[in-house]
Amino acid sequence: MKDSSTREGSEYCPVCLRPLVNAGCTVCGDLTITPFESRPDRIAGWTCEAIIYRDSREELFRVKKGDVVGLLRRSLMGSHIALKDMDPLSGEVFPVDEGVHEGAAFMVWTWPEATAVNTRGVKPHRAYEAIGPVYDAVLERLERGGTEPQPWEIVNAKGRWGLLAGWERVEMPQELSGSCLAAPERFRGGAPTDSSKVYVHAALLYLLASGRPPLGLLAPPSGNRVNLDPFDIAVARGLWPQVEGRTRRDAFSEAVRHSLGIHSPGKKLLQMAGAALGIGLLLAIGYGLSTLMASL
Repeated sequence: MKDSSTREGSEYCPVCLRPLVNAGCTVCGDLTITPFESRPDRIAGWTCEAIIYRDSREELFRVKKGDVVGLLRRSLMGSHIALKDMDPLSGEVFPVDEGVHEGAAFMVWTWPEATAVNTRGVKPHRAYEAIGPVYDAVLERLERGGTEPQPWEIVNAKGRWGLLAGWERVEMPQELSGSCLAAPERFRGGAPTDSSKVYVHAALLYLLASGRPPLGLLAPPSGNRVNLDPFDIAVARGLWPQVEGRTRRDAFSEAVRHSLGIHSPGKKLLQMAGAALGIGLLLAIGYGLSTLMASL
C-alpha cells in the first residue's frame, strides 16, 4: 500500500541541513526554498519529519525512528545507484539503515552534528589534518565509478569529519550537476585525472577551512582579511580552473604542508610579498570558474 502524503515546505537547508528562517537560510545566504507538493509520512519504518530536497534523481528527508534522528536519501533513479558493501574507511560515515522501499533504494545516516558548510570554517592546520581521510574516501568513490561529493555530504559525526558513504551514483554527466567540488573539466564528461583529483583535494580543503564551497569570488580560506597566508595561495593554485595552471598532484600535498609550516607571525614579510600574487590568483579563479560554468 502506498504511503499517505501531506503537503510540505522544506524546513531545512539542502546545503547545510540547518533549520530555515522565513523560508531562507541564515547560514548559506539569501536562499529561498521552493515548497514541495507532498512528502510521504513514512519510509520503511522511518517517520518523515521534513523533506529537505527533491530533484529528478533523488530526495532527502529528515526522519526519525524511536530516539534516532536520521538523514534519509532515496533514489528516484534506482538502476543508477550502487550501494557500497565494503568495510568503511576512517574518513567514511556509514549508514544505520538501507534497503529498497516501493522499488526505490534508500539509505539512512544518523543526523550529522554539522556539515562542512558553516558560518565559520576550521583553522587551516586542523582542516588539513581532518580532510586527509575524507579525501581518501572520495578517491575510493571515484575509483569505483562514483562522482565527486556534494558539500552537504561532508559532515561531522561523533566529533570527526567524514564523507557520507555507501551511496554511490554511477558516473553520468548530469550526476555532477550538484557537485561544486568537481574540477571544471569534469563537467564536460572527462574521466577523473590526477589534475582533477588535485582540484577536489583543494576544494575539500577550501570547503572545510572557509565553511563555503569554492564558488564565485573566493575569500581567503585562512580567514585572514589583511594579509594572505601561504596556505591561501597553495589552495588557490590547486583550484586553478585550467588544468595547465593547476599544481601537479605529486606536488600539491607538499605545497600545502609547506605553507602550513611557514604559517606564523614571524613570516609577515613573506605573507606581504605573496599577497598581491594570492589576490590575483583568487580573483582569476573566481572569474575563471564563472566563465567556464557559464559556457557549459
